[in-house]
This record gives sequence, C-alpha cells and structure tokens, in this order.
Amino acid sequence: MARMTKPLTNTEVNNAKSKEKNYKLIDGNGLFLLIKSNDVKNWRFRYKRPITNKENEISLGNFPSISLAQARDMRDEFLTLIAQGIDPKQYREQAEKNELSRVTNTFKSVAESWKESKVGKIKDLTLKKYWGIIGNYLLPTLANYPISDITPALAKKALEIPYQQGKAEMYRKSVKLLNSILNYAVYSLFLIPLNPCIKIATAFEPLKRGKNPSIKPDELPEFFDKLINSNTDLLTKYLIQWQLLTMVRPNEAVTAEWTDIDEDKELWVIPAHKMKQTKANENISHIVPLSKQALSLLKKIKSLSSHKSYLFYSSRSRDGYLNSQTANKAIRDNMGYKDRQTAHGMRKIASTYLHEKGVIPDVIEMCLAHTIKGIRGVYNEAEYIPQRKEALQMWGNFIEQCQLKAIVNDL
Repeated sequence: MARMTKPLTNTEVNNAKSKEKNYKLIDGNGLFLLIKSNDVKNWRFRYKRPITNKENEISLGNFPSISLAQARDMRDEFLTLIAQGIDPKQYREQAEKNELSRVTNTFKSVAESWKESKVGKIKDLTLKKYWGIIGNYLLPTLANYPISDITPALAKKALEIPYQQGKAEMYRKSVKLLNSILNYAVYSLFLIPLNPCIKIATAFEPLKRGKNPSIKPDELPEFFDKLINSNTDLLTKYLIQWQLLTMVRPNEAVTAEWTDIDEDKELWVIPAHKMKQTKANENISHIVPLSKQALSLLKKIKSLSSHKSYLFYSSRSRDGYLNSQTANKAIRDNMGYKDRQTAHGMRKIASTYLHEKGVIPDVIEMCLAHTIKGIRGVYNEAEYIPQRKEALQMWGNFIEQCQLKAIVNDL
C-alpha cells in the first residue's frame, strides 16, 4: 500500500526551526520545504524530467516571501507542464530570458538600432530629420516601454502630440516612422510577432495637410520692403534672397558650401546627398545656373562667411550652418507673413512668374528640381541648362526690379 503524505499546514511551516543539519518538510506531489541550518526556509519542487526521466529539483523561492499556498500553485503549474512534456526548469529559464529581452529591448533601443540600420541607405540629412521627429514626438512617450508593450492606445498617446498641435506633416511622418520602427522589430530583429499599430492612423480624424502659402509675384516689392525694414540679421536676409533667386528648397539653401559653387562657370552644383530624394532623382545632383543678381548677392555673402565652409555659416549650430527653418521663422515672425508666405512657398512665386511669362513648363520643373511626370518625363532626359539659365536670369531681373521699388518706396 502506497505511503500517504500528510500535507503541510501553515502552522507547521511557521513553527519550523533550523537544526544543525538541513532537513525537509514534505507537502506532497514533489513539493517540500527545505529548512537550512542558517534559518533559511526554501521551497523546492522535485520531479522527473519528461524526456530523460531523470530526477531534478527546482527552487521556488524562500518562505515567507513565498507562502505555502503560492508554493502549491507553482507546483501545480509545473505538474501541468510536465503532463504536456515540458521541463519546468527549462520553461522557467526561457521565461526569464524572454522577460530580460522584453525589458532590455525598449522602444528607444529598437529605434536606435533602426537608425543605425538606415545609415548609408538614406541621405544623412534625411536620417537626421527623421531622428529629430522621432525624438520630438515618439520618444517622449514611448522611449522606456519594452517594444513588446507598445499598443495602439499607447502609440495614440504619443501621436496626439503633433496631432493636437495641428502639425499635419509632423503627425503623418510620426505615424510613418512609428510603423517603420515596429516593422523593423518584427522583420529584422524578430522581437515581436506583428506590428500592432499598422492601422493606427484610423484612430485619428484626417488632418488637412499643411500648405506652403505664397504671395503673388506683384506683391514682392512689399515683401522686400518688409524684409529690408525687419529686425532680421543680415545673413538671414541674404539667405531669403538667395533662396528666392535660386528657387531651391530651404534645406538645400542652408547647406550650400563654397566648394559647390563655380563662379567662373556661374553654376552651383548641389550634390545628390543634399537633394530631396525620390526614386526618379536618386543619386542625381542638381545644377543651378546663377543669374547676375545671384552672383552679386554671392559677393555680399562672401564678405560674411568666405572663411567658412558654408555660405550660411552658424556658430550656434553643431552642423555649422543655419537651421532650415531660419528663413521661415524670419518671414513669419519678423516680417509678419504668418499664414501668407513660407520659405518653401517662395518657389511657388517663382514658378507662377515664369509660367506667366510663357517659359516652357519642363524648364520650370527642372529649375525646381522636380521630376517631370508622365510619359514625357520618361523619354525627356534633357537638363535644359541654357534654357534654365535664361529663365533664372529673367527671374533675377524681376526680383531686382521689385527690390528697387521697395527701396524707392522707403525714400
């Protein structure tokens, strides 16, 4: 007849005293309390491993941190695992490993790994811009959460920051970057089985995309009058004029280097890595023919920063050049053009003027470094340098007239 084991009572466990040698109090079904000579009471579970059938022990923790009831629950859980052919010790080790991985792989650490994976694959300036968005809108909320704990509700809380501020473009890019990081965790690091936020945008009502408003060409004299009389510093004034004359994007303007400009040939060659990248113009530099007005302005800029690498040098920036939003801020705050004109929108003024003058649309698109769309774009590989030079000179002449009117009005 099998020997029956009487289950332990709480009183027996509480009153158990240490002796010179270690001894056991048996509860049954593999569970026992080991009373050590140093007064430690350790719950242990003895079992036979499912495959090898060899005896093994596993510690469940010490009493009173682990009560009798808790120890029995753990034993019952392990017995269930054994019935399923699972070794409790291996199961616990794997669980601990998974938990360590969970708490170690935070959203921030995964985002940093994602950033490293993009080096050399996308432009440095673009990656820097993306990381700035991640730092401003995603990390403040998500940084310290394990990547496996990122839920749509948590992600929505982070995305509320740009959304509530009405920053449509920043909100959209934040959604895109969030999903890029989570997809990286799924398919590159294999940390989570799926991206839970793939449809997070459906949690928000659509935001109207921010536009780049622009004034009409005939409003430029007033624009120059306000620029002249604003408290904007001289280099930023030159930056605004340079961007107007060359029809480039804000980021392309501030990153201009003296080595990119050939004054003898009257050309500014913007390297491909500084250009807005699309599938069509990837790794293609952009040539800007310099008008007489642009060359004249260049001499003024040189008087301020000829000893530096960048035309629009800034000692306050670790990059060495003015922030791409510098011109925008001056136009909005110093000149009073909020909701009327942006730095990027100055390209639209030039485009409008040149279209009104009957310049070939493809030439204007090339001046703007736009990809020519449709079948015409597929077969048209012409760079139109002579035509672009003529168009930009026409535009430069018009700007000069507007500046003269502004000066006359101030007299």
